[in-house]
Amino acid sequence: MQTREIAIEYPSLLKRIQSSVIDALVVILFMVIFTQIADSFENFPVWLRVVFMFTIVLYEPVCITYFNTLGQYLLGIRVRDNDYPSERIPLFKSIIRFALKTFLGWFAFISVYNNKRRRALHDMAAGSIVVSRKSTQ
Repeated sequence: MQTREIAIEYPSLLKRIQSSVIDALVVILFMVIFTQIADSFENFPVWLRVVFMFTIVLYEPVCITYFNTLGQYLLGIRVRDNDYPSERIPLFKSIIRFALKTFLGWFAFISVYNNKRRRALHDMAAGSIVVSRKSTQ
């Protein structure tokens, strides 16, 4: 049996930033919609606020693990396991990746230029890699 060798393409930093901006706009849109809904009630339940916050915080990790974020989908990039680039990363790694990306901000991308696989600091910590969609097909 022959194994098919796939050439892996790594997206540019610009593409990764564009994807992150699209995803940030999605989160902002959700926040605006939620605020409008919450403001229309006199006593908006605390538990719904908690559910909303979890939804916002888990948007990126859940999408990365099971689907793609809207930004990744539109720009044709995917987050995959560093050791197995055709495989998605598990949710716990995706949460680690998101937490570090959020904590480090744009500084996390500084390492993209210093390695040939264009891995950001949060990718290195979570054992992930960002590839172009055609690399995973």
